[in-house]
Amino acid sequence: MKHRGKLRNRMLLFIHSCIFASVTVGGMVLIVVLSKDLSKLVRVFLLITYGVSLWIVGGLLYARWETKHFAYRCARCGHEFDISLWTCMIALGGLDKYLKCPKCHKRSWATMIDKPEK
Repeated sequence: MKHRGKLRNRMLLFIHSCIFASVTVGGMVLIVVLSKDLSKLVRVFLLITYGVSLWIVGGLLYARWETKHFAYRCARCGHEFDISLWTCMIALGGLDKYLKCPKCHKRSWATMIDKPEK
């Protein structure tokens, strides 16, 4: 049962990462296509401005989705806890994140787990 949940987490993370990447790349391609009559400097400015904006918005949406659907389990004490949106954005790691446990106050590679249904 645990293996199936871990596989589901990885599959959801892969699907969401693909959607995030395709929206970002698609938005940048759309900018290039729509700005083909503009000068190179303006095109580069648009790509940087809107490309970075798309990347930031996509990252925020991803972090919000992750904090809503997943929690973490401390590798040291086994305590299950939620993380904030900000922590999700800056924490090292992918499925496992290097986090400080609120119970034992030690840093470790916490494992992503499904949040219980409410």
